[in-house]
Amino acid sequence: MAVWKRRAWQAALVALWMVAWGGLLLGGCSEETRYSVLSFLFEGVPPPGQTMKWEPVVRNARRPAPPRSTPAPTPEVIVIKEERPPDWLDKLLKTLPQDDAGIPDMTAALNQKLLQPQAGTKPEVKPQPVMSLDVKLAPMPVVFSHKVHTAWLACTSCHPAIFKMKKGADKIKMADLYTGKYCGKCHAKVAFPITTGCGHCHQGMPGGAKAATAKPKPLKPVRGEIVMARKAADQGIPPAVFPHLPHRVLFRCYVCHDPIFKMQRGADAMTMDQITDGKYCGACHNGRTAFASDNLSNCSRCHRQ
Repeated sequence: MAVWKRRAWQAALVALWMVAWGGLLLGGCSEETRYSVLSFLFEGVPPPGQTMKWEPVVRNARRPAPPRSTPAPTPEVIVIKEERPPDWLDKLLKTLPQDDAGIPDMTAALNQKLLQPQAGTKPEVKPQPVMSLDVKLAPMPVVFSHKVHTAWLACTSCHPAIFKMKKGADKIKMADLYTGKYCGKCHAKVAFPITTGCGHCHQGMPGGAKAATAKPKPLKPVRGEIVMARKAADQGIPPAVFPHLPHRVLFRCYVCHDPIFKMQRGADAMTMDQITDGKYCGACHNGRTAFASDNLSNCSRCHRQ
């Protein structure tokens, strides 16, 4: 049965070819005759007067080509010069007045014009007005000087995130300060410590820290260093360390808080892409106001070790 079908199929093909050649012989070799015969046998035959556009046929290989052995790229050697922080800050701190515990008194230095921190990133920016208002906090008793604080901070730096805009609305206790609340947001971090600066706030205590100890031991300046970018450790990069002290000597606090950084640690989830884009630290570290953050030679100035 299979042989009969094969022979019948072969006979049909022979008959088809005979019909085609017969048509050519009877009708001549005109374009119309060739088109009628060829279009019957094949697909895509162009009509008379038109040329056929040939398109290459792209066929995938039956077997994928073996991977070529490419030489390993030569690693780029980047030499980063380790720059130690300048000693100008230590020399300046030695010339500033100190309190009874040996902490630099920034307020006295500002009043004596030993420090002239800028009010903005541009020299023509004028300082914000200072508000002379003393508030008595009971039952401590403590006198809070707005004049001292507004020389460094803006009103929005503390109100209403830290203190409510109503006298007596915050029931402040010393225990709260020790845990970093209220005044403890800055004091012992970027301002004088609470444990040794009693006389700064409790004006009825003569001698301040000397009243607590006869021989006060000199303490290190309150630098307020903050470790940031802990996720960088996953990439083998040391975390960045932000020192408050050199920034506070050069700029007033309200230059950065709150326009650039929030007054809450960890509230700004910054990335290096944002910094190099001109946000956060990149607002100043752009190569004009301060050293450029996108320069590899400056990496170790923030990412220490």
